[in-house]
Amino acid sequence: MFGLIRDELCQLILTINFASICPVLSLIGLGGNIINIIVFMTQGFHDTVNISLFALAFSDIGMLLNILIIAILSNPILLGSEILIEPKEFMTAVAGWPIAFFSKTTSWITAYITFERCLCVMVPLRVKRLVTPKIVVYIMVSIYVMMFAILIPEFMTFYLDWTYFPDRNKTLIGMVRRKYSKAASGITFTMFTFSQFLSVPFIILFTVILTAKLRQKSKWRIKTTSGADRALKKMGKKDSKTIKMATAIAVMHILCYLPSYIDLLIAVTVQEFYIVGLYKNSFLVAFSLPSLFEAVNSSLSIFLYYRMSSKYRRTLNDIFKQTKTNFA
Repeated sequence: MFGLIRDELCQLILTINFASICPVLSLIGLGGNIINIIVFMTQGFHDTVNISLFALAFSDIGMLLNILIIAILSNPILLGSEILIEPKEFMTAVAGWPIAFFSKTTSWITAYITFERCLCVMVPLRVKRLVTPKIVVYIMVSIYVMMFAILIPEFMTFYLDWTYFPDRNKTLIGMVRRKYSKAASGITFTMFTFSQFLSVPFIILFTVILTAKLRQKSKWRIKTTSGADRALKKMGKKDSKTIKMATAIAVMHILCYLPSYIDLLIAVTVQEFYIVGLYKNSFLVAFSLPSLFEAVNSSLSIFLYYRMSSKYRRTLNDIFKQTKTNFA
């Protein structure tokens, strides 16, 4: 059943998701995340939260740029022109796998953010010594390096070259599989799948802990029953707001990445689902919906930060005031 999606239906779905909705979300998200980066750079990186959110914004920009590339390649106007590329294969090679890279990077950065906030709740008096700005930088760089290392095997299995397409009776630039592609293909998919199946439960676990602790915090204001609770009660108002924002980021991530999680479950169940071939149209359709929700996740961060962080609002308002003054 997964191989029965016709080209016309596939193209209609891709046009609605990628060529109509995703460009708008991507442009909004790109602008918002550029503003996020400017705000965090203005605030400085002495606060570990800013480092993590800066890395998250950078990953979101990479995600949205590649979604925008796919949106352009899915545009009916471009498809109807005499372009020299096979759009579906070209978008899979050039933007599809990079989206997977940034998607998993975003997941692990989100998992770390929720983990760090859990440490703030569990060991509030020691977290500043355990988690320093230098350590967080190392962690963020390590996440990017590991996800990029996972991506390398897949890019070694194919290359872009002139290919004859009998159904079009044309020679276009498409994906050409190397001789050893069958042996090597699937390594990246397997590792990314394992990564997603590991990171999402971590995010859920840490989010549940944070939510439970936030509920307990209201009770601590009335009565403290242990030394550990007294230590937690001393947690400042700033840290409390940061924990609430981290929880909101995690919840939004879980909701928006649920379609991707389901998509991976299908890919694991249906053999060769992700490979361009028999299931090409099914894969592209199943790929478009998670990308849409991931674009939403990457685009809403600026509104979340502005709503939940007074420090972010002050910095952003100051930047706008300064910019307005300079242009006045």
